[in-house]
Amino acid sequence: MTIRVVFKSREPQTQTRCRIGIENGFGSRIALLENVLSGHDLVLEQPLTEMYCRVPELPLVPGQYYLSVELAGLAGWNLSLQNVAELRVDHGDYFGSGKMVDASWAGSVLVHQSWTSRRREEAVLHQN
Repeated sequence: MTIRVVFKSREPQTQTRCRIGIENGFGSRIALLENVLSGHDLVLEQPLTEMYCRVPELPLVPGQYYLSVELAGLAGWNLSLQNVAELRVDHGDYFGSGKMVDASWAGSVLVHQSWTSRRREEAVLHQN
């Protein structure tokens, strides 16, 4: 997924911080995308700047999500916009198993995993 954010500025700004929050339908933040945390410098150019955030994998369960954007600079200015975009995640075969995720029981994030089992000769009992 690539998120594009466009800002208009009267003058250039260096060391710009751009944050994109992903909230679920209950308003809880489930992910934060931020250029400073990920080690990427951004400059706000005049008159328009397009900023792109590429997310190679976003393992969210099916449902509706909302994006909020915050832009901040060293001069102390700050712009905060809530629910600027909606993101709909459809059902899909995320794990490649041919099975669909039960979104009502899965939480918010899908996690790649592997499982094994083995035969035991004797039951192991734990006493409390």
